[in-house]
Amino acid sequence: MELAAYRIVQEALTNARRHAPGAAVDVELRYTSEALELVISDDGPGPSGAEGHGLTGMRERALAAGGEPGTAQDGAEVVRMCAELKPDVVLMDIRMPVMDGIEATRRLEGGPGS
Repeated sequence: MELAAYRIVQEALTNARRHAPGAAVDVELRYTSEALELVISDDGPGPSGAEGHGLTGMRERALAAGGEPGTAQDGAEVVRMCAELKPDVVLMDIRMPVMDGIEATRRLEGGPGS
């Protein structure tokens, strides 16, 4: 599981550098005896509409480690999916329609406005 998490972070950072040069990237890792939770977010322009090999590779790595990856179209959908699925790993853009990634992350962490 640790190697899969490392490779997912590596791919996410590579994607951010390639597709959003200069974007700020935040990586949060929580590792307990029960789970590994990984949240990666950036303030880049968001998805271009076409999914590349990087997202596919991250999804495949999560599956291989026993994860259940999903894809949301906006921040509100991220919050709904996380409430239902209780994921260990969340990869999220900052710029998203309906609710941005910062507000979605706040709500996932149970912060103000959640």
